[in-house]
Parts: sequence; structure tokens; C-alpha cells
Amino acid sequence: MKYKVHWCVEISEASSPHEAACFAREIQLSLESTATFFAVVDNAGVVEIVDVNLDDVEGTNPMTVSAHDIKRVALFSRCVERLEQAIHDVRGEVDPDLTSGREIIGDLEDILKDLKQL
Repeated sequence: MKYKVHWCVEISEASSPHEAACFAREIQLSLESTATFFAVVDNAGVVEIVDVNLDDVEGTNPMTVSAHDIKRVALFSRCVERLEQAIHDVRGEVDPDLTSGREIIGDLEDILKDLKQL
């Protein structure tokens, strides 16, 4: 049987639709989130409100991931953002004529490239 699953959250502090979507995604990925209510619609149009957390999920859905995996992805994303900011900051502080400065920036950029390939 096929189902349509809807998740909805009200975001009142966003300055744009994109920012609102980003805030909603952040809520979805937060392990502390209590936004675990879904409206599930079956083929007959019957709607059931279901409250779940990832520990309650059963079955073999290949898209099902563990809370641990979600936490790792969120941590990875934060690390990439921090590394991008560090590269930006180092570029502003390091004398581009110094070989060691260029090497540091190159090393950081290589690390970032490797992380993004994971």
C-alpha cells in the first residue's frame, strides 16, 4: 500500500522562504526535536496522525536511518561549514607571499575537498 506522509512545522522567525526551510530541516535533524508528528494519508484518503521517533520505526525501508547516522551527518555538515570559515579567515590573516601561509591554506582546502567527497 502507498502512503503520503506530511510533516509540518510553523516557522515564525525566518526572513525568507529558504531560511524557513533551512530552519525546518534543522528541526528535523535535531536529536532533541519533539517534532515527530506526521499526517499519513492512505489510498482511500483516510488520514491518521502518527507520533514517532526513529527508535519506533520498524520495517526494511532503505531510507530509514538511525538517530546516530543523522547526528553524524549534522556533525559532518557543521565541520565542513567551520572549515570553510577557517579557510576564509586564514586567507584574510596570512601573508600570501609566505610559503608557509600558502601551504596551510592548501592543506585546509585539500581537507575540505576530501570531506565533501564523503
